Amino acid sequence: MINESSSTYQNSWLIYKKLIHAASPYWAIFLIGVIGTIFASAADGLLSWMVKPLIDQGLVAHNKAFMLWLPILIVLGFIARGGALFVSNYFITKVGRSVVMDFRQKIFAHLLKLPANFYDEESSGQLLSLFLYNADQLASATTEAILTILQEGLQLIALLVVMLVINWRLTVLLMLITPVMAIIIRYTNKRLRKLNTRVQKPLVILLILLKKEFKAIA
Repeated sequence: MINESSSTYQNSWLIYKKLIHAASPYWAIFLIGVIGTIFASAADGLLSWMVKPLIDQGLVAHNKAFMLWLPILIVLGFIARGGALFVSNYFITKVGRSVVMDFRQKIFAHLLKLPANFYDEESSGQLLSLFLYNADQLASATTEAILTILQEGLQLIALLVVMLVINWRLTVLLMLITPVMAIIIRYTNKRLRKLNTRVQKPLVILLILLKKEFKAIA
């Protein structure tokens, strides 16, 4: 099992390296998408940080001048975040679709060189699936995974920076407690799954026996 999982991981990593190599001609477009992701994460961090002055200046100090400018700042922050997310999604997705277009062109050029008896043996449905569906999966592999890692990773970093600025002691304490809580939750989930399995086994046996009894009566 360990050898199979390691070989599967190595094969997946080799395939992903090939996809990255195929996307390398579009590095400039990808860089624009990364810059947009950075600005979007910074906007998320700024909007989160604004909660503190909102409470201090608005609810506690009743600063009227600050409360007058606060809606404008919030609207500008959301506009900046939306624009940055659009740039991030558009350009990174464009890289994925460009890779798909390149693969489809290569597949089509290869199909033109194949002999006629190849098309007699292969069904048109399989060829269309290879040309349309399988090639389209490359877009998900090259864009969705990278987009999720970039956006969520940078957003986590931005929020962590905000937490450290507001209260670094509480943030460090939270970072120390979180792994312990994760271990406890993981152990608890495993224990609950085992208990559920034990509880369900007698019920399954009872249902099977009842089903046999009903068949015997019928």
